[in-house]
Amino acid sequence: MTALAASTPTAPPTDHQCPRWGAGRITLIVVGALLALFGVSILVGGVAVAVVDSTRDRDGFLMSAPGRLTSDASAVLMPDLRVQGFGGWGVDAQAMAGTMRITTTSERPVFVGIGPSNQVESYLASVRHDVIEDFSTSPFRVTYRPVSGGAPSGSPAAQPFWVATGTGTGTQVLTWTPQEGDWSVVMMNADGSPAIDAMVSVGALVPVLHGIAVGLCIGGSVLFFLGLALALIAVVSYERQPRRRPQPRITVSAPTS
Repeated sequence: MTALAASTPTAPPTDHQCPRWGAGRITLIVVGALLALFGVSILVGGVAVAVVDSTRDRDGFLMSAPGRLTSDASAVLMPDLRVQGFGGWGVDAQAMAGTMRITTTSERPVFVGIGPSNQVESYLASVRHDVIEDFSTSPFRVTYRPVSGGAPSGSPAAQPFWVATGTGTGTQVLTWTPQEGDWSVVMMNADGSPAIDAMVSVGALVPVLHGIAVGLCIGGSVLFFLGLALALIAVVSYERQPRRRPQPRITVSAPTS
């Protein structure tokens, strides 16, 4: 008689019995991970911009911390309106097209004015003054280029070309909406005497900053969740693959007498 015996194999299932990841699923996971990482980086940038935007004062201006501006000359000249290092951001008043504000505080009467660059240069042509070549507000740091000369021919407030001015003791606020053209900022003692010493803070409304923060946060969140969804789709589809059960092994024994 022939005997048939069935037994379940104890060896692990072979490769063809296990579900496969496949190139498509691996690609989904890689693309999803990259999108999620990119989304997180954009989201972090959006949060950083939102934090900066939340530091506005009660008038809506994003102001730098006050810094001390000193000079032995009769005037300090900023030949353009670009301020670098403002809270970690570069602020260009003309490019942003937002209202600019300069606040000065001094025990002596101080004059600060904005005027056309060519007329300002003509006024200071024979005046000893310092030209600001680098102005950083974070931290506050000023680099000057000295220009030799004498005393001004008249008090700065008497000049007719200023488009915005602030003068007096204590705290003075100059507010100006940038316009097309070349403009310069000048700070002097009100009587034109040398030795300038004042605390200065600069800032602007920067109306686009809030929109940038919202856009970055939304865009980063969308990319993050999209990448996460792609990775989950790959994992779930892998888990749902049918698994083949090992077939029983049939052995045939020789007939017994």
